[in-house]
Amino acid sequence: MECFVEVFGIERIEALTGDREFIGIKWLTWLNKHNIQYVIRLKENGQYISNSRGIMVKARDLFRPLPTGEQARLTQRKVGKKGNKLDIIGYRNNKGELAVFIHSAKTKDPIGVYTQRWQIETMFKAFKSSGFDCESTHITDDLRLDTLMQVMSIAFCLAYQVGEIITLSQPPIIKKHGYKQKSIFRIGRDEIMVVLQNIIIQLDRWIYLILKVFATDLTEIKNKIVM
Repeated sequence: MECFVEVFGIERIEALTGDREFIGIKWLTWLNKHNIQYVIRLKENGQYISNSRGIMVKARDLFRPLPTGEQARLTQRKVGKKGNKLDIIGYRNNKGELAVFIHSAKTKDPIGVYTQRWQIETMFKAFKSSGFDCESTHITDDLRLDTLMQVMSIAFCLAYQVGEIITLSQPPIIKKHGYKQKSIFRIGRDEIMVVLQNIIIQLDRWIYLILKVFATDLTEIKNKIVM
C-alpha cells in the first residue's frame, strides 16, 4: 500500500477490499490514519464481536437472525477481545450464506464495494488453469517470479480489454446454465493468440486492437484501418 500511495497517491483509492486474512489492529489503524476507506471480510465462524450488551459472541451467532437476502449494519462494535471498535455489516445472500465485514465509517455501500473484489478471483483463475498456467513454472528465484507476475498482469489486462472490444460487436454466447461459453478474458486471449500465430496476414487486425486498447479517440483510427 505504501508503494501504491507513493506512485499513484491516496486520492486514487476509492476503497480497499480484502479477504479474511487481511485484518489486524496496526493495519486498520494505518488505514484510518491515512483516511483510506476499506471493506474487509471477517471469519464468520472464528471472529468474536460484541453484541448490544457488550458480550463477545461469534460473528455467525451475532447475525443468526438475519433473513436471506438482507443485510444489517452495526456501528462501533468491539472486534476481538483486544481489538478496536469498528463498524460492522452482515449480509446473507439468496443461498443463505453469511458474510460479515468491517468497514470504514465513510463507506456508504460496503456490500456493493466488496462485490467488486471478485474481479481479482477472476484474475487468479486466469493466471492458473484457465489461462496462463503459472503454477507449472519451475522458477524459484524471487526476482524472476516477480517479473513473471508483472508480465502476466500486463498480459491479463491486455487480453481482458481485447475481449471487451470484441464483445461489443460479438456478444458472448450464453449457455443453458446461464453462464458465458467463454469469459471476457478467454475471448480476448484466444483472439490475441490467433492474431499472433498469423501475424503476417493479421497485422492490420493486431494494429487495430492495440490502438483501440490504448487510444482515447478512435474516430481517426476507424477511418484509417479496416478490419
